[in-house]
Amino acid sequence: MCASNSTGWCAGSKTLTSYIWEYLGNATPGPTASTQAASSPSQTSATLNGTVTDMGAAGAAVRGFAWGTSANLSGGDTATTTDSSGTPLGTGATFTSSLSSLSCGTTYYSRAYASSTYGDGLGTTQSFTTSACSSQNNNNNNTPITSNTTSSGSIAPITIGSFHPDLLLNPITNPVTTVPTLTLRLQTPAIPRGLRQGSVGSDVTNLQSFLEEKGLLTMPRGVAKGTFGPLTKTALMTYQRSQGLDQTGAVGPLTEAAITAGQGTPVTSAPLSTTSSVPTQNLSLHASGASVTQLQQFLNASGATLPTTGYFGLQTYTALVTFQRAHNLPATGYYGPMTRAYLKTH
Repeated sequence: MCASNSTGWCAGSKTLTSYIWEYLGNATPGPTASTQAASSPSQTSATLNGTVTDMGAAGAAVRGFAWGTSANLSGGDTATTTDSSGTPLGTGATFTSSLSSLSCGTTYYSRAYASSTYGDGLGTTQSFTTSACSSQNNNNNNTPITSNTTSSGSIAPITIGSFHPDLLLNPITNPVTTVPTLTLRLQTPAIPRGLRQGSVGSDVTNLQSFLEEKGLLTMPRGVAKGTFGPLTKTALMTYQRSQGLDQTGAVGPLTEAAITAGQGTPVTSAPLSTTSSVPTQNLSLHASGASVTQLQQFLNASGATLPTTGYFGLQTYTALVTFQRAHNLPATGYYGPMTRAYLKTH
């Protein structure tokens, strides 16, 4: 026996529609469902979307999704979600499922379903891909890479998560904490003697560049270097005055030596005696007197072995020529303004 409802039909597990289908000799239809595209995919999450398109004869009892990384949604890489509450299970009812803990940069497949006692209705299979892995998550366990930086800015050892062996990466245990400093010393090309007002060429250009570096020369706008004019002469005389040289406005041996020294290639010489004054008069072969004695003392301080007789003989002449050659002076054997200026500044 069963209780009849208001329609006169026996109220049980079957509906009026199901009896009609059985009376007509057809199989009772189950519910149907459709699958919509997943929404809001991120690196680790996404939302699945489905719709119950027809409740069927008996009405759907549950709905849900089958999803996983296998395109045919089979095997151990497939999971299911089941929902029988919330939005009423009626035709046209939409339903969703929020997934989490997904792997970044991975393609997943999903299919909606609705079930009743008369069968399962399956939607079509849809696919979605999670967002690409970031540089900090590009390892086997999605473990962020952490680095330590000291307060001074040096790099401390870096701890790296468990990487896939194919990446051939190991934790850094000996980081570089200091960077060596490389100091470069630039040198201006050599400036030969003999340059004077009216000279032209690359040697003049080098001289002008040297004077510019010293802040003594500013070339007029539109005027190219390479011509020794009045401005260059004035700048050179200013430089000579700063070095205690005769202000000739031309590059002679002493000026050449001073410029070379100023470029970082100093002229070395034996130490001179500072106990005697520099001879003030010009001296040549056969001269005699106190000035010759002073000159002989200077030459002996430079390495000569002269008797300090006060007479300018061949020994003094030879020692003076040797001294002049060693210090880039004209080797004349004559003690004049150029040699005297050198002794005053050295």
